[in-house]
Amino acid sequence: MAGINITIHKKLSKSVYNDVESNGEFLYQSNGFYISAEIPYPHYPLNIWENSEYVFITEGYFFEWIDYKNKCEGIADICFNNDVDLSELRQIFGDTDAEFVLFIKKKSDDRFIIVNDVLGRLPLYFSQSKETWNITRNILPLRDKIPLVLDQETAIDALVFGYTLGSETIYKNVTRIVGGTVIYRAEEKICFDTYYQINYDEIKNNNWQWESLPNLISLFVEGLINRIKFSDLNIVALSGGLDSRTVAAGFHHAGIDCRFISFQDANGDASKDLKVAEIIAAVYQRHLEIYQLDSPTEFDFELLFEKKAGINSLDMSFVVPYLKYLAGLSGQSAMFTGDGGDKVFPDLTPPIPRPTISLLRNYVFYSNQKLPITVAKKIMRNENYSPLKKVFDLLQSYPEKTMSGKYIHFLMDNRVGNWLNEGEDRNRNFIISLTPFYNLRFYKALMSVPDRYKADFTLYRKFLELLAPALANIDNANWGFPLTEKRKISKVYLKEDMKRTRLGVLLKETLKNKKNYFKSLSETETNLFDKYAADQMTSATFNLKYATSLKNFDTDNFYCLLTLMKVTTLS
Repeated sequence: MAGINITIHKKLSKSVYNDVESNGEFLYQSNGFYISAEIPYPHYPLNIWENSEYVFITEGYFFEWIDYKNKCEGIADICFNNDVDLSELRQIFGDTDAEFVLFIKKKSDDRFIIVNDVLGRLPLYFSQSKETWNITRNILPLRDKIPLVLDQETAIDALVFGYTLGSETIYKNVTRIVGGTVIYRAEEKICFDTYYQINYDEIKNNNWQWESLPNLISLFVEGLINRIKFSDLNIVALSGGLDSRTVAAGFHHAGIDCRFISFQDANGDASKDLKVAEIIAAVYQRHLEIYQLDSPTEFDFELLFEKKAGINSLDMSFVVPYLKYLAGLSGQSAMFTGDGGDKVFPDLTPPIPRPTISLLRNYVFYSNQKLPITVAKKIMRNENYSPLKKVFDLLQSYPEKTMSGKYIHFLMDNRVGNWLNEGEDRNRNFIISLTPFYNLRFYKALMSVPDRYKADFTLYRKFLELLAPALANIDNANWGFPLTEKRKISKVYLKEDMKRTRLGVLLKETLKNKKNYFKSLSETETNLFDKYAADQMTSATFNLKYATSLKNFDTDNFYCLLTLMKVTTLS
C-alpha cells in the first residue's frame, strides 16, 4: 500500500483515534481528524509541514514548482480567507504539470480542503461509516471502518470490461474520486466540487498546423526534464512498442543519462518485444538489460492484493519481482514508462457513420468487451442487472456534444482512470513510476490536435521522425512493421474497426480458439482458485461450476474472476 489515509469524524469534537485502529505511519491528529500514511520506501513523495495558521500534507509531485510549499501556503490563503474559489483552483492547476493529493487544515477552526490533480493521477477513494468520512489512497485499511463487500453489479462491469465504470469500484460503498476535485466541509456535510473537467470538444484546435509539431516535442521533453529531479537512477522500461521508445528518444534528445531495463517472462512471451527493444537500444549504443522472471508465486499474488486490494487484477502479479529488482538498483531509482502514449497519439474517433448516444453505447461494448454480458451475469448469479444503461447514462453525463468527444472522455475516465492508472499505482508501491505523456500541457496540446492529423498514426510518425528518425523506421513489435508503413497501418485500423462491430464481435467469438483457461492452470493458480473457492461467501456469490465449464474463457477472464473471488474472502 502507498499513500495517505484521512479519517474525519462527522462530529468534530469527537476523537477519531479512539474509534478506529491506526493504519500506517501516523501523520497528524486534531479534534475530528486522524491522518496516517502507508510509506513503502524512504523517498516516497509524502510531506507534512505547518505554519502559524495551517497544517499541510502533500502526496505526489508538483513537477515544475521549485518552492511548492510556498505555493501551497498561497493556495491556503486563497481558499480560507473566503469561500473555496473553484475558478482560482482552476487557474492554479489547470495547466500545472503535477500529480498530487493536497490536504490543508486551518488550525483555528474545523475547515479543511483536499485537492487532487486534474487527471486524477493518484487514485483516491471515498467511503463513509455512520461516524466518519474516509478519503484514502488505500482500500484495505477501510476494513477498520466499514465492511469491505464485493458489489455484484460492478463485478459484472469488471468481468465485461476488465474495469469498473464511472466512479464505482468493485467494493460496495467505496467510490473513486475523479481528477480535478476539491473536497471540503460545509454545513455539517462533506462537499465534492469539480474545479476542472476537461472538455475534449472545447480543447480541439481546428487551426492546428504541422508547424506546431516542434512545440509538441518541446512540451514532451519539458515533461521528462521536470521528472528527473526525483531520482538518482533513471530507468526506461523499454519494450518493442512505440511509447517506451519515444521516452528513450526523449532522454537522448535532452542529454539525460538512463538505463534500459526490460524483462523476460517465465513463458518467453516477451521475446518478440525484446528483440525489437535490443535494436532500439543499439541505436543509442546502449545495452538492453533483461531481468529474467520466474512464474509468479502465491506470495506474489497475495502481495499484489495487499498493495492494491484487487483494483489491479492479479494477472499482473508476475511483474512484482521485476519492480522490486528495479527498486533495489539504487537508493532512489525511478522507472520511466510509456504509459499514456497509446491514448494521446492515436485517432480515437469511433467509426460510426451517423453517431447517436445509443450507437455509441453499443460501440463502447463492441470495442471494449472482454466477456459477453450474459456470461458475466450468470457467473455473478445476477440476471437482473445490465451495464448497458450505466454506459448510456455515463455518455450522456459527459460535457462534450460530439460522439467522438464523448467516447474519448469515456476512455480517459474509465479505461485510463479505473484501470491503467491503477496499474501505474501498483508500480508506485515498489518504485517511483513516472511518464512524460501526462505532463498536463503536453497532454492537452496533443488532445487539441484534430483527429484528421492523428489518423493512421500520422501524427505519431511525424513526431517520432522529428524527435528520433532512426526509431521511426524500427518495427513496432505489436505490428511487425514500422510507423513508416502507412498502407499497412491503414489495414490494421480497418481490421480493428471491423472487430469493433457487432458482427466482428460475433465472428471473433466464433473463430476464437475453443480453449478454457481452467484446463491449463499452473499449480499456483490451481491452489489459489481452490483456496478462494472453498470460502463460503465465494461459493455463494459465484456460479463457479458454470464458469469452469465455459469455452473461450481466456487468461484475462480467469484472472478477473480470481481477483473478484479473493475480494469476497474479505467479508
